[in-house]
Amino acid sequence: MSAARVVFLPVARREIDEADDWWRANRASPDAVLEAIERFVALASDQPHLGARLGAPLDHCRRLLLSDIGYWVYYRVVEARVEVLSFWHVRRAGRPRL
Repeated sequence: MSAARVVFLPVARREIDEADDWWRANRASPDAVLEAIERFVALASDQPHLGARLGAPLDHCRRLLLSDIGYWVYYRVVEARVEVLSFWHVRRAGRPRL
């Protein structure tokens, strides 16, 4: 099986950019968000179904915890593509609109 292509929807890109901006201004390891995203891309492209399914009615969606920075990556697998839907901090209530 070839590697899945990982793409970021505009909402997810914005959320990642906002988290990265905050992290760079407030944390000792300014590159942590982008490094965690790079690790996610490598993992998801190789094992796209690794994340936990959300369950009905969002069976098509998965999430994977980036524990070192405390964010969930919400995504779906569509054919040979991983679509990142949202980047959500673990302390936020609920979950993103998917």
